[in-house]
Amino acid sequence: MRIVIILVFLNTQLIAQNWEIIATFNNGGVNCLYNDTVTNKLIIGGQFRLANGDSMASVAQYDGEILQSMGCGIDWDCIEPYITNLGYKVLAVERYNEKLFAVGQISEINGFSSVGITFWDGAGWNAVSNGLTYTSGGSGIGRGLSILENNIVVLGSFNFCSGVAANAACSYSESDGFESLGFPNYETAQRLSCAAQFQGVNYFAGRFNNATTPTNGDIWNIVKHENGQWLPVGNGIRGGMSSVSKMLVFQDKLYVAGVMSKAAGAPGNAIAAWDGQQWDDVGGGLFAPVEAHVYDMKVHQGKLYVVGTFTYAGGVPVEEFAVWDGVNWCRIETDVQEHLTVIRAVDFYKDTLYLAGAHYDFANNVVTNKLLKRVQPLESFQCGNLTGLSSVTENQFNAYPNPTTGLINLSFGKSVKGNITITNLMGQRLVTQSVMGESSTLDLGSFSAGIYFLQFTDTNGSVSTQKILLE
Repeated sequence: MRIVIILVFLNTQLIAQNWEIIATFNNGGVNCLYNDTVTNKLIIGGQFRLANGDSMASVAQYDGEILQSMGCGIDWDCIEPYITNLGYKVLAVERYNEKLFAVGQISEINGFSSVGITFWDGAGWNAVSNGLTYTSGGSGIGRGLSILENNIVVLGSFNFCSGVAANAACSYSESDGFESLGFPNYETAQRLSCAAQFQGVNYFAGRFNNATTPTNGDIWNIVKHENGQWLPVGNGIRGGMSSVSKMLVFQDKLYVAGVMSKAAGAPGNAIAAWDGQQWDDVGGGLFAPVEAHVYDMKVHQGKLYVVGTFTYAGGVPVEEFAVWDGVNWCRIETDVQEHLTVIRAVDFYKDTLYLAGAHYDFANNVVTNKLLKRVQPLESFQCGNLTGLSSVTENQFNAYPNPTTGLINLSFGKSVKGNITITNLMGQRLVTQSVMGESSTLDLGSFSAGIYFLQFTDTNGSVSTQKILLE
């Protein structure tokens, strides 16, 4: 018993040394982080009404020591203590000259209508007349912001931008105000989330396709605007459930990430890179028991930091947080999953790593939304060139009976050595057990009824997955 107590104590100290909890949030937590180099503050946007117990409506700022509100925030009059989840949320923040824009599911600012969009002028949040709306008059949603050709570009789900007809994308400049970008009206699931300029060409991505009536080739979830035309990018990001959340340029390639699968026809698993002519699968991509999802990416000191819901990068076991150096996938020994089981945002502020997301305590049915600060240097990278060496596959072993009431028999068909990990639908690792030989047994009798995933990782790093229904 004494040994156990000592081990737990040491592990707690290690976690404390790696991470500092800057804030906890209620409701939906944090969706985005933005390092505002003009004010030298970290801007935090999301779906929260309380941060560290104080009223902060969907947006806050942090100076490295103190977390503060920004005026009355979003959809708040600074009087009523907003502690309930009203659905309002900030999805993206971006600076344009003297204005700091925020978009999302927004209704009003200081009593004035400002649907989907607002801006901070240094003193308070300001309404944008008419905001983002649909042809029907319904409220649109701002999903992303980007700087293209010295203008700020607003992306989302809408038909009008500040009264200007603009399908899913518009730009703003101080001289011309809001203008349409002329984005085509594709038939399926019209939604733009991100934009980027690569090799002098503007790229736009989200969730849309023209599979019903193709023009200029089949377009799936990503398109480029070149010589006045909207053109496909290779074969696009195909798949009925595929969508793009983030794009950025890293080491002369355009990195595109979100929900995607090579099995469904996409060029990568959750992430892919475009060099201007062809796609690359980024070292095999990212994997999760259910579906890998990238929520955010940032570049820092020659490395690409990727966060979301995934448990493997290539064949490297990770914790919703992976690093790509251009050749290898890497992990950092962080114990981050002790704090966050889903990571929604990443950024570097004052040269320090910050992560935001949620921790799910399934045993007590409690969700805690947190902002973490890395307090140790990012030095301990574990990287490997996995091309041709590691893989993630399915059905490389048998698990029965399935469904089961508790006991699971594993049959590998040959002598193996490795580990079996049990994860739930949220990707949370519950149990890891060593396996050696041609068969083994697991007992799920202590778990609640539901769907679980068995991941077998052998000594070569190859990963196999089986889905189990526990009755």
